[in-house]
Amino acid sequence: GDDGYGSATGLLDATAPGSVFSHELNDLSIGHGISGTATGTLRWDQPAAILADTVHFGRGKGGRGILEVPAGGTLRLGTASEPLSSLRLAYDDSDGGSSAATNAHLDFTTTDPVFEAHVSTELSIGRRTRGEGNASASGSLILGSNSTVVVGTKGIPAMVHVGFNQDNNLTSGDDGYGSATGLLDATAPG
Repeated sequence: GDDGYGSATGLLDATAPGSVFSHELNDLSIGHGISGTATGTLRWDQPAAILADTVHFGRGKGGRGILEVPAGGTLRLGTASEPLSSLRLAYDDSDGGSSAATNAHLDFTTTDPVFEAHVSTELSIGRRTRGEGNASASGSLILGSNSTVVVGTKGIPAMVHVGFNQDNNLTSGDDGYGSATGLLDATAPG
């Protein structure tokens, strides 16, 4: 359930042939909950890269991010010359009182679209950065044979967090500390 905090659902569909979604973004959050649940779905097939500082799939307490890219489709997050600063899957950064789970599971083996991500600073998969709520974050990134992920550079290394629980809240009364689970699977033949 939603722990009585309410819920939100949203869909952005950019898959129609010939459609163009023009964007210059600071933050793109697909499924961002703070105290209640929020489910966001991004249906995407665009040749141009999404240019943003940060992209979240499943953020905050109860955030659930869903991505759908059709077979033969394309999703590009950042470019080599304009990378994302951060790509975060199942990233709980909310101090809300809900114990709702945060999750995002991106599996590119199912339809095996072209997927490219260029990230300069941080890739987080299944991460809790705050206390309260005894919540959980569960994320996965499963790359397909047409997937390319570039994180950091030789001159400026980046951080990668896969299953990282930073909850050290000793004063909230829940003292459950929650949990964080992450999976990064790059075993698909390419």
